[in-house]
Amino acid sequence: MDLKYDIPFVFSEVNADVAKWMLNTDGSKTKIHSLSDTALVGQKISTKAVGSLTRNDITHTYKYQEGSPMERVVYDHAVRLNSQGKGVLGTDTCLLTEPKEVEMSLEKETSFKNAQDIKLNLKLSNRGKTNKKMLILINAQAMNYTGTQAKNILHAQHENTLLPGQVVNLPIHIPYSVYCKHTGNFDSMKVSALTKDDKGDIYGAQIDFTLEDPPISVKVLGEACVNRPMTIEVEFQNPLNKTLRSCCLTITGCGLFRSDHLESNCMELQPNATLKVQINTTPYKAGMKTLVADFDCSAFRDVKGSCTVYIKP
Repeated sequence: MDLKYDIPFVFSEVNADVAKWMLNTDGSKTKIHSLSDTALVGQKISTKAVGSLTRNDITHTYKYQEGSPMERVVYDHAVRLNSQGKGVLGTDTCLLTEPKEVEMSLEKETSFKNAQDIKLNLKLSNRGKTNKKMLILINAQAMNYTGTQAKNILHAQHENTLLPGQVVNLPIHIPYSVYCKHTGNFDSMKVSALTKDDKGDIYGAQIDFTLEDPPISVKVLGEACVNRPMTIEVEFQNPLNKTLRSCCLTITGCGLFRSDHLESNCMELQPNATLKVQINTTPYKAGMKTLVADFDCSAFRDVKGSCTVYIKP
């Protein structure tokens, strides 16, 4: 940390703690301790495995196990080194785990699949010895890949009184009919819940997720050899009860097509119907090749499927 240039930045890329703040109407900021996260940054540091398409997790080569005492000791030491000479006091984050009177968590009730309703459960637990009158705000936002908000999808407000030791579950339902208008313009979704009790204490929970696209299959029919015709079959089923419009299927594969890609426009796909396209091509390069199919339409974008094929000499 005492080296020049961007060492603190590089260290923070795999070790930083995330702090959440609420901006009040008067311009002041309130830190939401229950949303601060010491384990979010630096998860699943990966590289491609040699000789296969699988992922190798190499997080352990960059730092101690997340949440372990040694990981906190190293982090605090780095913070103190970086704070020296800057008039900033280093904080011992090992001592920040204060017991919370109210615990909150967002749990998924169903898988997050595009074209299906999203169901979550907000769980609130009163660990204190007094009643807690809670104002609960629930918000769902469509997010860009940069982490900025694209569109507000859902906003709800509840009031509830938690008795000492009581656990309350609040269902959160986001219908497809509500978020479908924005599926072509965002990459992920953020659902957050903020609560404020009668003492003014603020608690929060948050979950970020991407929607799983409907499946698309790609396969090669028969044997594949250089300079001999082969057939590729692509299959996609419309999961909706409405017609998909402006449909476009793009196929790419190095050494399989004379052009960079091949496009097929079917324009419309009826409700719950299946699109099955067979494409004939003549590969001109031998070896292991990857076929990628990309399907776009009025309701979905960049629905991808792939397969590998060995082209014989």
